[in-house]
Amino acid sequence: MRRGPRLFLRSGHLAASNSHSHTMSIPYGSYMTYTVVVIVSYLGYVHLTRYSMIKATHLAYAKRHGLARPPPLRRGRDGHAPTREQYPMTPAEAQAILTPGAEFDMPFTITKALEFALFLTYGIETISDVLLSSAEFTDMDKAGRRYVDTNVLIGSFIRYPMVGPGSGVVESAGPLDPRGAIAIARINLQHSHYKVITNSDLLYTLSTFIREPALWAHRFEWRCLTPLEEQAWHVFFSEVGRRMGIEEIPVELQEMLDWSEAYEEENMLPNEKSRKVAEATTDLLLFNVPNFLKNGGRIVVSTLMMDRLRAAVKAPQPPAWLTSFVHSAFHMRAFVIRHLFPPRPESMGFNTVPHPREYPAFPPGYRYEASADDEQLSKLDKASDRYAPMSHPPSYMNEPWYMPIPSTPWMWLQKGLIMIGMAHPRSIPSKEFQPEGYRLETMGPRKYEGKEVDEVRRRAEKIQGGKLEGPYAVGGTPRARCPFAM
Repeated sequence: MRRGPRLFLRSGHLAASNSHSHTMSIPYGSYMTYTVVVIVSYLGYVHLTRYSMIKATHLAYAKRHGLARPPPLRRGRDGHAPTREQYPMTPAEAQAILTPGAEFDMPFTITKALEFALFLTYGIETISDVLLSSAEFTDMDKAGRRYVDTNVLIGSFIRYPMVGPGSGVVESAGPLDPRGAIAIARINLQHSHYKVITNSDLLYTLSTFIREPALWAHRFEWRCLTPLEEQAWHVFFSEVGRRMGIEEIPVELQEMLDWSEAYEEENMLPNEKSRKVAEATTDLLLFNVPNFLKNGGRIVVSTLMMDRLRAAVKAPQPPAWLTSFVHSAFHMRAFVIRHLFPPRPESMGFNTVPHPREYPAFPPGYRYEASADDEQLSKLDKASDRYAPMSHPPSYMNEPWYMPIPSTPWMWLQKGLIMIGMAHPRSIPSKEFQPEGYRLETMGPRKYEGKEVDEVRRRAEKIQGGKLEGPYAVGGTPRARCPFAM
């Protein structure tokens, strides 16, 4: 009787008793079929989910306002800017609407748009004159810190909740995050040292933060800002402007855009002061670019400027082919993100500001004043020392201000890059850059550091509409209120 091959296990392998090993083979055509199915399925998944976050934002807005359908994702055929009547919203609601785009859908471009918004203001001679007189942006011993401080303060009032009078937030029984109010108060106090800043210059600066995100998204991203998002940027920053004491802020977005364009046309003219400030800022933008590439980097930066700004700051005129190449690179990036990348699962925006989830305004077990039973808590407050934790940026762009000192292997790697000219000598965190972290109330020029805390508190409480609470309030909080704080 003929027997089939017996299978037995030898040395961990399956073998046949006959002399020929039999292997399973999959036809080439099947491999191709499986590959095509996987690729098509993945592309279909990306197509279905790519707009999921912004659609969810629009659906939530429609539900809050009792609309039959969500707002459209694009402007109408007439191309008119959205109005407050079309999209009524509070500043706090506007902040929630702009967040998904800024932190998830297009964080890189929105961050660059906000950086470039500040760069635009250097084309106005009166603004550059103020900056030159302070030497904060042109003295390289000060410029790195000032640049980081500016980014952290602006990022803080965008990322942390807008609360208090004018925000539209209904009064809460619990405490409110004070960091947004403190950031604006600190900026206001810094501006107060320069009496020559005009309301028009401040209003123009505000207008660039409203218009540039939409312009950059339109030019370089995988999707434009929706009309709802455009209106959100206008409503949010209009309230920021009010808190900064800026007057005559246009009510409607189109009015703001028209005013900004007219102000630019009249005041953005070629001048030497703008050139000096723009060159110093460009050096900061190219901080980590090797020296032998910096001249080329300056020309690349110039490709992103509009003609009027380029003329005002006397930047080099880039060759047409380079402008086309840089813009095409952005467009290719946008195509790849739109069709090949699923939505980001984690926030990637405002990477100079700690995320509220990682640095919560109130630690677990925090005992706030409205819930105090008490005399006992009051006695503990008086006997307790202060709990005032420091914050660290998640990353840095030029000098590593407020970054903790890293591990030794990273330090050696960075030193190696410095030796071969691929990193800046001042790119390694050290004691010089305050690795212990920062407090919002003390940020700014060294000559004012720690000397204006009481005034920052007074201004922040006025913005917040009451007493500041929590570890990140000005000066911190009694440790007795944070029983689980380390």
